[in-house]
Amino acid sequence: MASQTPFGGSMTSENRLVVRDLTVEFARSGKAVQGVRIEVGPGEAVGLVGESGSGKSLTLRAILGLLPRGASVSGHIHFAGQSLLTLSEREWRQLRGSKIGMIFQDPSAALNPVLRVGDAIAQVVRSHDGIDRRAAMRRAIALMERVGIHD
Repeated sequence: MASQTPFGGSMTSENRLVVRDLTVEFARSGKAVQGVRIEVGPGEAVGLVGESGSGKSLTLRAILGLLPRGASVSGHIHFAGQSLLTLSEREWRQLRGSKIGMIFQDPSAALNPVLRVGDAIAQVVRSHDGIDRRAAMRRAIALMERVGIHD
């Protein structure tokens, strides 16, 4: 039985990320990414590999709706039958991190050095699950233990 996703479409084993002919362009400098095709099925992970400046991060930022100002995107980006090019910011917040995510090239830039890892994870849990601080910390500890971090 299929259930509704928070961002439209139904949740089935057929959920796929489909990217076709993705182009990212800047008014001043022209096309930065052109003709990208990616397809990712449920439970799959994809790594993008290439030289520095080849457009890996820009491609993923386009897929996640995180492009800088002045960038425009064209092509076809669908997840679970829903076009990601038409999502509102509210719909993006529901989707990012819970259904689609990425690990940035420089993970040290993503962590706050004065915030404990458990607290950082708990913040993410709270923003996605809408639970209180204490419950989020319990969940963060359980997640860390699940991947072998016990202290």
